[in-house]
Amino acid sequence: MALQLWCGGPVLESISKMDETKFKEVNLLGQSQLDHVVDTRSFSVAARQLGIARSAISRHVSLLEKSIGIRLLNRTTSRLSLTEAGETYFQSCARIVAEADMATQRVSQCRMSQSVP
Repeated sequence: MALQLWCGGPVLESISKMDETKFKEVNLLGQSQLDHVVDTRSFSVAARQLGIARSAISRHVSLLEKSIGIRLLNRTTSRLSLTEAGETYFQSCARIVAEADMATQRVSQCRMSQSVP
């Protein structure tokens, strides 16, 4: 089960004007979507799997890059690869996303066990 986050409303506001909560939301969203993009090696495939527009994933990953101040992905029309910094960042993000997925699964299991008479 993949972590799926939805960011209510446009996420186009300037990073410098974001409050800390919004900044963390954008980073977690970007981290989750970066994880999908790297796993699938495609913005389009990741977007289809998540059920969102390709442009939304691209925008969220770009906002993530802007917020941390470094390019994470090398993008060409035919190829997608992690930069050296992107590889380091991705390894940490993959663990964060996996932990969030596990937490969601645990809560779901608790909810299911509580609803059984």
